[in-house]
Amino acid sequence: MSFLRNFKNNKLLTWDYLAEVTGVHVMPVFMGFFFFFLLFIKKRIYAPKFLWFFVILLCHGIIMSRFTGYNLDKCFQQVILLFLVLYGSIQIYNYSKRSALQWFVIYFNMALLLSILGIFQFVISIVFHYNIFPYTLDLYPITPAERLHSIFIEPGSIAAFLTPAFSVVILCSNFFNKKKWKSIIILLATILTFSTTAYFMLVIVFIIRFYNFFKKISILFFIFLGIAITYVSSYKYNSDTSSDNTAKEISDMLMKFSDTYNAFSSELTPYDFEMLNLSSYATMTNYWVANHAPYRIIGTGIGTHQQNYEALYKSNFEMYGLNKEEGYSLFNRLFSEFGFLGLFIYFLFLYKMFNKNNIVSISLLLFIIGYLIRGGHYSLYCTALFHVLYYMNKKENISSQQLLNSL
Repeated sequence: MSFLRNFKNNKLLTWDYLAEVTGVHVMPVFMGFFFFFLLFIKKRIYAPKFLWFFVILLCHGIIMSRFTGYNLDKCFQQVILLFLVLYGSIQIYNYSKRSALQWFVIYFNMALLLSILGIFQFVISIVFHYNIFPYTLDLYPITPAERLHSIFIEPGSIAAFLTPAFSVVILCSNFFNKKKWKSIIILLATILTFSTTAYFMLVIVFIIRFYNFFKKISILFFIFLGIAITYVSSYKYNSDTSSDNTAKEISDMLMKFSDTYNAFSSELTPYDFEMLNLSSYATMTNYWVANHAPYRIIGTGIGTHQQNYEALYKSNFEMYGLNKEEGYSLFNRLFSEFGFLGLFIYFLFLYKMFNKNNIVSISLLLFIIGYLIRGGHYSLYCTALFHVLYYMNKKENISSQQLLNSL
């Protein structure tokens, strides 16, 4: 198949993406070997000025530890991890001498392959109640659920990974007509994750795609949206009245919207959030911690969100500490560790690097928006690489037709 030939012709890019999606441990090891190859065999390094970024991160963490009294172990760990994954992605991009378009083509083909695996896993799970991928490829146990998760640790992870892919499927004119089977596979895999964030991002992408149409019927659209929000806010799932797993996943997703909306609507505490579903509990508790952590202007330093969590909120709740390491959201974690100043710099980067004439830039921005909502790991599942590609796409104009022809 054509996408398999693409992998064969771009081996370094393929190995990089495989390392990215394998799990939390493989990517740093892969990058460590690549750094060894560059430094001791090729005797070169790319973008040396970017090393100052990691010096600043480390100095900020050390200085803030003097004020907070927090342990520095996590700070050093996160700086090293981010150095390997983020700076390593910069090295591979430059060494490969492949364009931003070629990088995205390999990503799309990888997304297609993982979607096929995911659909197969979902069908087996539904029909035979057996999970063919009980562990990630680096042997982490996968969250048990009859939802599509492919080789990822949970459905939300592959949903985030697929965001740039389903974005171009929807946003590119004639993409669905000319690449019908690829489009169906990507969209079906996204839908079968039953991920609340993925569904939200699908709605956003459709609104962007049909913006002019929605503009014409704006009044009707907002009336419909108001009815939908009212319905979701009042909807509650009764587990005793349904045995259908698909219906349950949809009901749970609606309840997440409702609980999160209600939690934002008033000044509550984590003890109130313990009454919500687990996803909303994790989201709101981590946001509350980020909002109430010390030094809100400059943050408490990289890797300190967990210490903020444990210092501000203590409980005997059974699920206490859910996603406390990464904040369950990139926004929560950035806000907690770098404060308002860090958020400002980050959003300034997104604004300055955005290229409205590049369909890949748009799709990567949509991934970042989704990750700001749900997903706090700095390095897992292509997060760092997608930021590098977002930066690199600032320099290129890629039209929908160019991308379509390349796929």
